[in-house]
Amino acid sequence: MRHCAEEARGGSLFAAKYAAVLSFAVAPPSTLRIHADAAHARAFLRAAKRLPDPYLISCTVISGERENEALLCRGTTCAAPVCETDALHAAWEGLLAAGDLSDDG
Repeated sequence: MRHCAEEARGGSLFAAKYAAVLSFAVAPPSTLRIHADAAHARAFLRAAKRLPDPYLISCTVISGERENEALLCRGTTCAAPVCETDALHAAWEGLLAAGDLSDDG
């Protein structure tokens, strides 16, 4: 890993792309699973866009059969499901505090 970091430091415009690909190799992307009716799903997606992770992957299931909730995960580690959009950022902070996410998303 150190060798890769040293090589990237000497890079030019392509170093950022290289770093992005390297970050996927060492850490899985964050995922957001939304189970909600259409209105709540849109609200959760708007809240997710405000999270500091440009590579967040979301999966939305539109259904009135379950309680409106969202589940934020990183790899196999998940925060507790949230039912309110305001709680989504707190779930992100909880994963960050657990040491599962880096400060740079």
